[in-house]
Amino acid sequence: MKKILPLLCLCIMMCAGCEYSSNALTGKGLEKLYKKDYAGAINDFNRSIALHGKNASAYYNRGLAKYCLQDRMGAIADFDKAIEIQPLFPPAFYNRAEVRTDLKDYDGAIDDYTMAVNLDPKDGKALYNMGELKIQMKNYAGALGDLTRAIAVAQTDTDGHTYLAMSYMNRALAKYYLLDYPKALADMDSALAIMPNGIQALYNQGYMKYEHADYPGAQASFNKILTIDPKYAAAIFFNGMIDIKTGYKDIGCGELSKAAGLGIAEAKDTISKYCR
Repeated sequence: MKKILPLLCLCIMMCAGCEYSSNALTGKGLEKLYKKDYAGAINDFNRSIALHGKNASAYYNRGLAKYCLQDRMGAIADFDKAIEIQPLFPPAFYNRAEVRTDLKDYDGAIDDYTMAVNLDPKDGKALYNMGELKIQMKNYAGALGDLTRAIAVAQTDTDGHTYLAMSYMNRALAKYYLLDYPKALADMDSALAIMPNGIQALYNQGYMKYEHADYPGAQASFNKILTIDPKYAAAIFFNGMIDIKTGYKDIGCGELSKAAGLGIAEAKDTISKYCR
């Protein structure tokens, strides 16, 4: 026993040293990750994990590096391991949701975003992403709830400006699909108050007004888009449709021809219907 004890102490000291070295290598890997040297970062994270197999941070960050290299399955495997080691790890759930979204595993992504938000209720970006995904899944009522929470969080989040306008815009879509047209337009106005030159928000606003026969309002939205991007084909197409519907057939047909030339396939069929 007297001979074993020093060896045991040495073993413990060596393991503690391994963990320290593992963390140091994780730090080096992070430096390379920030510099977009993803292969170099993965190499450092590999060495870190070899020294200390329970280093959740090394697995998580290796997952990020793999994701940046388009190795989505490898990224998921690393996020899985990070969560196995550290079950209460919101960023791992968040980023695994991102990868699952890319892989069109929408149910899995929703589960991960939900877990991320349960662990961190002030994760506005997770709420926003979850709401946007539910719109794609046509779960408009669910999207409405998530985006409402995202907007509330964004009001006090120092990083909230990065997703507040988009949360309003997507909540407007959810309300529109739920047939709440006035409140949808109000949310689109809120989005445009934050990003007045947001082309997607302007387009959505114009389309909503067009569908409800507010042609002057729709055309104002589309015209503003065209001051930003004169070749925005969808805006040209709808301006043409409005001109035709309001009695300016020749002007409208000219707009449709421009839209067709810019790649709007529907414009060709519309020209055949209205302009020949």
